[in-house]
Amino acid sequence: MKNKINDDISFLCGEVLKFGDKGVSSSKFKGTDNVNLEAQILLYDPAVITCPSNFMFRVSFLKESNIRFESQLSSTADKYYLLSCKRAGKIGFFEDIAPLHYRVTTNSMSNKMTYNLVQDNEVYYKLLKDKCLIPEKINISLFLGDYILFGSYWKIGFRIKAIKFAMRCFFRNPKRLLGKILNRMIGD
Repeated sequence: MKNKINDDISFLCGEVLKFGDKGVSSSKFKGTDNVNLEAQILLYDPAVITCPSNFMFRVSFLKESNIRFESQLSSTADKYYLLSCKRAGKIGFFEDIAPLHYRVTTNSMSNKMTYNLVQDNEVYYKLLKDKCLIPEKINISLFLGDYILFGSYWKIGFRIKAIKFAMRCFFRNPKRLLGKILNRMIGD
């Protein structure tokens, strides 16, 4: 191994090869790193895959931290788990371990916009806020979460809920909301 695993590393990850119906993608995706984990997850870095099956955890860390998957969540449970682990320990990233082969298809749970998926994201953002898992330096992720919920609820026809999240976006950052709406209108 090029990189020695330091004793202070609680969990680590490596690269990810995404594959689907047409085979393995030629580009590699990376796991998260210790410096940017929160931003990579909360700001949806498209180059980062956050599935915990890409991670190896020290048994001692898992026992001491007593972190469990949040039973209220489904599709967002992985991201929430990793954010909780980051709060309790230190993550490492290693390029010289075998990459994870991660299957993504058009029928994947996260690729189908359903009420349950959108509601799961709503619970996820509430838990993140309640458990203080959003660092102050990337507090913009609360706006982003509200904006995603606004668009998602609108898309699946739940207009009242969509308007609720649009209002929250407006009160968090009216200028950013108007900019996003104008960009969508110009882009369409």
